[in-house]
Amino acid sequence: MIRIGTPVIINLFDRPCTRLTAVVTRVDEAGGMVYARYLTTGTRTSACYGPLIGVTPLRQFGVDLVLEGTQIRGIQRRLSEATYRDGRPRAWQPETSGELHSVRPEVYRRLEVQV
Repeated sequence: MIRIGTPVIINLFDRPCTRLTAVVTRVDEAGGMVYARYLTTGTRTSACYGPLIGVTPLRQFGVDLVLEGTQIRGIQRRLSEATYRDGRPRAWQPETSGELHSVRPEVYRRLEVQV
């Protein structure tokens, strides 16, 4: 279930990696849209949005976020269960797994579960 505070990959075009992890700030179920803010500072913009149908919670990728001071890393601890719309498997990007990224503190505070 997608709700405010859920860490997600916002659409099918964003690479599933720590740098592009977003935190949901609003869900418009009637309009079928999700609004979020990128968790890390390594993106060109801080806000993002996408159709509800394309949003994938991080837990489906088998990833846990680990906070280290003011930086965060995504570590894949379980196999990915994420899929594309056509049912093909969608993998977490292993070459970015484990890299540290600076967090946006105001976004980190919105995570449903602090890491």
